[in-house]
Amino acid sequence: MGFAGAAVVGVPLVATPLLARARAEGGLPLTVVNSTGRYPNSSIHMYITGYHPVTREMGYVTSPGTFTPASYADNGADGLDIAIPLAGEGATSFVLPMLDGGRVYFSIDGRLRFSVVDGGGRPMLQEPAGAVESDPNFGVLWDFWEFTYNPNGMHCNTTMVDMFSIPISTRLVGAGEHTAGKLTDGGRDAIFAEVARQPGYERLIIGDGLRVIAPGHGIVAGRFSPTYFDGYIAEMWNRYRGADLRVSNEFGGFTGRVQDDGRMHFDGGIGAFDRPSTMDVFMCNGTFSRPNDAGGKVAAALAAGFNRSVLDRPYQPVDDRAAFYQHPVTNHYSRILHNHSANGRVYGFPYDDIVGDASYIQDPAPREVTITLTPFAGGEASYPIAQPPPVAQATVAAGAVVGQVRLADQEIPAAGFDSGYGVRRESCSEGGENVCAVANGDWVAYRGVEFGDQPMTQFIVRVACGAELGLSGLVQVRLDSETSPPIGSIAVASTGGWQRWLTIPGNMSPVTGRHDVFLTFASGQPQEYLNVRWLRFAR
Repeated sequence: MGFAGAAVVGVPLVATPLLARARAEGGLPLTVVNSTGRYPNSSIHMYITGYHPVTREMGYVTSPGTFTPASYADNGADGLDIAIPLAGEGATSFVLPMLDGGRVYFSIDGRLRFSVVDGGGRPMLQEPAGAVESDPNFGVLWDFWEFTYNPNGMHCNTTMVDMFSIPISTRLVGAGEHTAGKLTDGGRDAIFAEVARQPGYERLIIGDGLRVIAPGHGIVAGRFSPTYFDGYIAEMWNRYRGADLRVSNEFGGFTGRVQDDGRMHFDGGIGAFDRPSTMDVFMCNGTFSRPNDAGGKVAAALAAGFNRSVLDRPYQPVDDRAAFYQHPVTNHYSRILHNHSANGRVYGFPYDDIVGDASYIQDPAPREVTITLTPFAGGEASYPIAQPPPVAQATVAAGAVVGQVRLADQEIPAAGFDSGYGVRRESCSEGGENVCAVANGDWVAYRGVEFGDQPMTQFIVRVACGAELGLSGLVQVRLDSETSPPIGSIAVASTGGWQRWLTIPGNMSPVTGRHDVFLTFASGQPQEYLNVRWLRFAR
């Protein structure tokens, strides 16, 4: 094969003596269970890397409990082979030595190739990169699990910050028992299918179901828009030019506001944050790169607020999970992963541990850990799933606004509704399309309409009606649900034709902030009575 390096474990290990020896020598017993339902043990290999907690050398583990520092001499013609095969059948037993920044990789139907490179004068392992097409492992099905195991205990997570490929769950036993990472039944297939349906995210899928890469890595790879969050970022920056943003953490409470220099300044010695880029948001770096102190905690809360699209709330961090990812411009990659986690917790972006939403577990006195490669396919979540507004009985519009914010004082094309019931679209005499075939009980919805800080008290619609004389109805405005009380209504009747347009204003209760806007239609007769061209709001 042309590989160099330490020998691999080639036979199943005897569990009971191994556990006893591991505990005596300070290692942590590891059990790997293959429950993929698609792949036999013989097609799966494990790889363990990390940093020695004392010398800070980077290296690998191929024998139970034994750390080997990386050496330039390890490189062979095809790289470095550190593969550990699973047992011939059943569970595989192993021992983890103490490591900082450890990773346990798994590959299926192919081996991973590592190499030793110069890391600032010290040998470092070049590890796989799931978004880089030139990486020799690009075409291999692989994923990894992260841990730090030291005298303070075991700290581990089933990370999806960089990518998602192989579903992995963890059970850690010590002073307590902890679990993380389990997906809903059929979660893997469902994640790939939902990412493929999400506009702008479909190119994050690599190969024929190999992996989904995170949006930040998608930007680097030219697979995702580098300006995706720019509109939402601008909106938040403008919001906090005239209002305070308050962030609380274990160090205290801090108040920030965007100043004339275009930066968000916080009191309490936190300093200022530059306006972030889309890449800063997804990767939680750039302006959010801070030490793990009070300023770092503020940065983490801001980054989490952007990724979850809840930064419009003036008190951060937001701990209402049902509010996460409701804006059309949001980290849908993370949203989809959370939706298919059995307990709702995953690491979908670097600061996803804010308010405990990540798949992170720890124990100060660990005794054993089990990693399970869970089924790829087959259930239901055990927690309330956070999703964009429902589209039951709805048609998702080709012209819907996704990736930008709707401003209430600008014309919102009626045919660009995000969801609706009973209506259709047709070509409009004024260009584009209009909503048609409106009858009693129908509705259309527009997500994320921004009304601003000053109340708006009028709504205006452009309508046409060719119904017979005596047939009329109402256009009603409701906020956030088609069943909420109307805040205003306009009576409409014949305008002289189905494409003879008339602009009609109406009054409504004062509205500020951002809302999903529903137009509902009511008539005392069952016939179709209205076409709608556009709507907008005014003060």
